[in-house]
Amino acid sequence: MNQAQQSPIRRGPMCSHPGKRITLCNIAEELRCHIFSFLSYSEIILCALTCQTMYKTVKNSTELQYLIELGAQRLMPVHPRPPTVSIAECLRILRDKANAWSSFDLSVTKRLRVPWFFNPKLITITHQKLTLSPWHGRGIMSKVIDIRTCTPETARLPPCRWNKGNANPSPGAYLCYRYLDETQDLVITVYKLSVDTSASDFMYQIHFRTISTDKEHPLAHISCLELTCRVPSKEDRRFQKSEVTVLGGRVAFYHEVQVLIEDIDEIYSYWSLHVWSWCDGGQSDDIYLSGEGYSLFEIRFLTNEKLLSLTSHCCIENYNVEDLSNAPQLQARFRMPLISTQLRFRYPSVFHSTSSCTRLAAPDERWIWTTNPEDRVICVKISRPWSIFVIRAQLFFMDIPPSWFDAASEDKLVVPWSSWGPHNSRYLPLDRDRSSQAVSGVGGSRIMRLVGTRMHMADFNPSAVARGVGKIVREPTTIPTRSMNSFTEDVTTHLPYVEVVNNDREFDGTLWDVILDEEKVLIITLANVANEQAMGVEIIEM
Repeated sequence: MNQAQQSPIRRGPMCSHPGKRITLCNIAEELRCHIFSFLSYSEIILCALTCQTMYKTVKNSTELQYLIELGAQRLMPVHPRPPTVSIAECLRILRDKANAWSSFDLSVTKRLRVPWFFNPKLITITHQKLTLSPWHGRGIMSKVIDIRTCTPETARLPPCRWNKGNANPSPGAYLCYRYLDETQDLVITVYKLSVDTSASDFMYQIHFRTISTDKEHPLAHISCLELTCRVPSKEDRRFQKSEVTVLGGRVAFYHEVQVLIEDIDEIYSYWSLHVWSWCDGGQSDDIYLSGEGYSLFEIRFLTNEKLLSLTSHCCIENYNVEDLSNAPQLQARFRMPLISTQLRFRYPSVFHSTSSCTRLAAPDERWIWTTNPEDRVICVKISRPWSIFVIRAQLFFMDIPPSWFDAASEDKLVVPWSSWGPHNSRYLPLDRDRSSQAVSGVGGSRIMRLVGTRMHMADFNPSAVARGVGKIVREPTTIPTRSMNSFTEDVTTHLPYVEVVNNDREFDGTLWDVILDEEKVLIITLANVANEQAMGVEIIEM
């Protein structure tokens, strides 16, 4: 086609002058802001650095400033912005959070007292809801308290008992595990059924009910699921264990049995790991991962696609569970520098997320944010010595470089501590001298821990470190092997953080636990009221 035959170029109003080049600089500022709103916060910053026009556009736009602040703090919204709250107000709240490190105020906004038959370790807070769960196997229904409307008196009311007609398991079954997800009003109870002890299989009943009413959960594919766990051994069984964890519509179930191998007089472990959708159903019996020779101490979802486990070999195992038609896929074993000891995760079992909080109404006065999954921190708590390893969750989202793996390991999936640990973690000792236990709390990118009688807060968010508000800790921490018998090598950690200390209050031996998220802190203390043990719950705004 020659030039005369070519179709004429249609020009809009901004292109009416032949030869004029259209750029972002000579379009309406409102349109520029709209285009920039589709970019990431770092891309918006890069655009602002290109010229004065772009800089003024970004600086003068409250919406773009809000997006930058949200991204810099590694937060994402849980709810759409309420119509009563402006973007300018959201921006102010976020900036106040970022500048809060000049002080660490533990001003109590509300105090509650709850009976001791609730387990202090099973108190959680999510989206203005306080959830209490009883001690294992006590047969008492869990209780949900709305923090905004409750008074100390309402919290003292005795809870209801389980409705035996609705939650009665098969005859001979006994409760062996309970899990609560308050964002979905979900309680999962696991009962082990009485079976022939000479058989290899184990039968479980798993019930999906609501916390608030103890009725069948309306979203459950089936209210009572029977699951068979197969063990390739009939030897003398010495120990059985089951565990459940949930995130959104995913549920993971872990079953373990330890048997006595008479020929060598040793205890040997067999286990299976099942992951399926409790909302959509699935083949939890037929699709599972099995293992033997070691135990999984604990399992936790990191996202719907990622599951972490702590093992008796002192490793953190990272599983891909995205495809529920296949068994969980082990991707890496991150070895820790420890001799075999009891390890526990210390991070929230339930995360705020857009999907899990859809049924909850956004509060009128606040917009709720949550930390991006890859920007959270995960703590592994050890008891000898009392301490925690703070680990960047981003590690488990990486494509692990091949050079990190130990080529000498049997399955080529072991990542030695020296490859991943020093620059992706921080070792922090815990103090048990002044409390009944080593107290620490984890939420988002923040850690609270008791040191002596003072509460210390540490934030591992890179944005908090970059702002330089508070005490910045960049110097590495080294723990020599000879001083800690639990370590296999000298341990040096480098992960930087911001630390502030509350000097207005001292804590004594009544302090039991600390729970926190992006919004609130709960201080759990023990008390004797009318010659009966009770728990005090102090609620503090972040």
